[in-house]
Amino acid sequence: LYSPLPVESHLDSFLADHLCAEVVTKTVKNKQHAVDYMTWTLYYRRLTKNPNYYGLAGSSGYHLNDHLSELVEEKLADLEDSNCIAIENEMDLQPLNLGIIASYYYIHYTTIDFFASCVKSKSKFKTLLEILSA
Repeated sequence: LYSPLPVESHLDSFLADHLCAEVVTKTVKNKQHAVDYMTWTLYYRRLTKNPNYYGLAGSSGYHLNDHLSELVEEKLADLEDSNCIAIENEMDLQPLNLGIIASYYYIHYTTIDFFASCVKSKSKFKTLLEILSA
C-alpha cells in the first residue's frame, strides 16, 4: 500500500469467467450491458490513468470505448464457443447449462468446456476419473 507503484488491474485475464457469472445471474443481459458493466471496474479506472500499460493508443473516450467493445466481443465469443452462453440476435445474451454449472461451482470456462467435450453419455466411471485427474 505504501509502494509508489500503482496497482494495475488484471480483470482482462479473467473477464470471460466474470461475464459468464454476470450473464447467469442476469446482471448482464446484452453486449451493451457488458460494456457498461466494465465501466464500473478498477480495470476501467486504470485504463484512463495508464493506457500504455493496457496497450491503448490513447485515453480518449473513443479509444476506451473501442478497447472495451473489442475486449467484451472477444470474451463473449469465447464463452459462446465453449457453450457457456448463447448470443441471440447478435446482441442478447442467454446463459446455457455449462455456463450455469461453471458459475455455480466457480469453474473456469475452459475447464467446463474440456469436461463437456470429454464426457459422453456412456462414459464409464474409470473414464470419468481419468478425465478428472488429467
